[in-house]
Amino acid sequence: DWMVPNDIDSLFSPHWQKAELLSSPWTDATRRYGLGWFFSEDNMGKFRAHSGKYKGFETYLRVNSNDSLFLLILSNQTDPVVKEPRSAIINELNKQYLTKAKLN
Repeated sequence: DWMVPNDIDSLFSPHWQKAELLSSPWTDATRRYGLGWFFSEDNMGKFRAHSGKYKGFETYLRVNSNDSLFLLILSNQTDPVVKEPRSAIINELNKQYLTKAKLN
């Protein structure tokens, strides 16, 4: 039986540590890229993300460091419009996290 650990970091931790260590600034100092992973931060906290596409499909994977948020979006299209629902989902989650932070 294949089991997914409760803490997704434990599954990928050695790879992510190496990727972050070897990463370099991408668009600015807050966004870094290394070994295929983007490292950044938003209202939901620090996260790692990876995306890719090939001949008719596109994927986006995001894992937050501070909680158990694991976002995986799969699409059977590679059209640029595919990024619109991804952006909408992330924007909505960011709003919810910001609202939750204000209430606490």
